[in-house]
Order: sequence, then structure tokens, then C-alpha cells
Amino acid sequence: MLRSSKELHGYPIEALDGQIGHLDQFYFNGKNWGIRYMVINVGNWLNRKQVLISPQSFESPTPAVLPAKLFKEQIEKSPDIDTDKPVSRARELELHSYYGWVNFWDTSHYIGPAPMPVEPMVVREQQQNEEEKARSEPDNNLRSSREVVGYHIHAADREIGHVDDFIVDTEQWALRYLVIDTRNWLPGRKVLVATDWVDDITWSESMIYSSLTSASIQSAPEFNPDELVNREYEEIIYDYYGRPRYWIR
Repeated sequence: MLRSSKELHGYPIEALDGQIGHLDQFYFNGKNWGIRYMVINVGNWLNRKQVLISPQSFESPTPAVLPAKLFKEQIEKSPDIDTDKPVSRARELELHSYYGWVNFWDTSHYIGPAPMPVEPMVVREQQQNEEEKARSEPDNNLRSSREVVGYHIHAADREIGHVDDFIVDTEQWALRYLVIDTRNWLPGRKVLVATDWVDDITWSESMIYSSLTSASIQSAPEFNPDELVNREYEEIIYDYYGRPRYWIR
């Protein structure tokens, strides 16, 4: 299902034994737009705590709550994370170890041609070197959904607006579309651009680049935030841009 990130921010979290906190924002991979963590506010206003939970621990949201396959105590005792600072791989390793999540950097689940055989000692040494390096370095592509709202959009020929929201695929837990507010040149008009059509992001400049022309975006089907994004609407958008559909690859 496709949902607005603004709608999902603030969603109550339903643990296996009752409600605990609410969804504050997403951390996503700026290369593939996959959501890596949900930032959850737990506790009360006197004892507020933020924790990171992988989408591996969530079901698709219902109209009222976001169900988690965890108990309240597990979430409450989750390792502390300072969401105002970059998340280092060391903290991610700690989180994945605590919850028993499958590591996204683990290639042991790789499906494909068998790799060339490597001596076990060499493999262990490579893994240790990579782990030591990762422990001290944050993932520079891991970004907050709240941070990127407001980033400027640069089309092939000029700047055309800014990110107003995201459309979230709650089955794949990915940011599927950017909601672009084009009021810089079209008062109040909003359009969708698929994240697949983003060519680059310059974090230091808060700028997102796409090879789509400003004219094509200007004439794109208008997006109404009060209406759900369904497959019929997606087909209209993909037909308009003449792009291959992601759901039939």
C-alpha cells in the first residue's frame, strides 16, 4: 500500500502486548530509497526516548496503528540512539545484535552464481577489516525523512521546487515517490516524481537532481494529497513519463 509519510509520522505503535509510543520519522538509504529504520518515540513527555526499529519488525499499518512484532519491554530496553548525530555502523551492529535482525550488509543470503572460492582465513580477515572500518564511520547515505523534506529539486534544465512529502510503499518499506511542491513557478501545484528517476543527491547543498525536464514536470498529472495513490494513478504517471513500471520488472 502507498501512504504519505506525513500521514505515517505520528502513527501509534502497537507492540505484541499493547501500544508503545509513535512513529516520528524514517531513516532511509539515499542510494536506493529503502527505509532502513523507523524512529520511534517511546516513554512520556517527562521521560522521552527515541529508538530505531527495523522494518523487519513491522507489519503493514492498519487504519489505526503500526503493528510491531516485538514486546514493549524489548522496545523500551533497546540501545539508546542519538538521532541528532549520524548513525555509526557500530551502533547498527549493536541494534541488529540486540534484536536478532538480518544484517543488510550480510552477503550470506546472496542468491546467484557461486563466487570464486576464497580461503576461510582470508574471508575472516576481510570481514574483520570491514567491520573495524565500519564501526568508526557513519553511513553517509543514511538520511532522515524529516531532514530531506524541503530539499530543492533540480530538473535537467533548472530548479523547479522542493520536496514537500514522500509516498511510502508500506509493503516493501521504501520511499516510492517524492511529492514536489512546484509553487516556485506554479502556485500551489504538487506533482509526483518516482525516486527511481532521481539521478543524484547533494547532501551539502540540500539538492536533488533529476534528468526529467522542468517542462515535463510542469505538465505532469497534478497530485491531490487528499486522495490515495493507487495502481491506476501510478499507471497514469508512468504512462505520462514513458517509464517502465517498477511493479512488472
